Amino acid sequence: MPTGKAGALAELWLGTLKNKKNSAAIILGTGVGGGIIINNQLLQGSHFQSGELSFMVNNYQLKGYDKMVWMSCSSVKMIEQIATALNLPDKKDGLAVFEQLNLKNKLAWDIFRRYCRRVAYLILNVQSVIDLSIYAIGGGISAQSLLIETINQQYDEILLELPLIKKTLTRPEIRTARFENNANLYGALYSLLQQEDYIND
Repeated sequence: MPTGKAGALAELWLGTLKNKKNSAAIILGTGVGGGIIINNQLLQGSHFQSGELSFMVNNYQLKGYDKMVWMSCSSVKMIEQIATALNLPDKKDGLAVFEQLNLKNKLAWDIFRRYCRRVAYLILNVQSVIDLSIYAIGGGISAQSLLIETINQQYDEILLELPLIKKTLTRPEIRTARFENNANLYGALYSLLQQEDYIND
């Protein structure tokens, strides 16, 4: 089962999405996984491919895969960009990157803020299509409270810049996934328990 769908099931079962009829999990990592819950059920789609957020196009001016959410909302790529800009010895050291972000290092903060805005735009795009009440943000990076705080700030800034959208679309909650980087494991277990009839929908 793809990480995004498993993450959504975990959060629906015991996490942030519990008792939320229409919701989604967005898992930030090398790419962007997604799982969408409609009427308390995981949306599979006609080909079992719903929620593949990585394959959405969000920048038509770029070429190849660079135009896709897969690249622009990759938390791994964002960490590498900041580490490279700050000349850190380990380009995958997320803790060192967030240490600089919490110190409000301007160079790091500018890259991070743009990243969070792209994630906020992703949520807005999904919201305009399926009208959910809450999004749970997962992946290893979600352990950093600054991430959710900044995504929410950027979402609100977008709404201020686009008042028609603010007036038309109800703002969803954006919260941290309870299981963070382990959501896929709990989700896979939940799916198995359902298949074996240990859990009833």
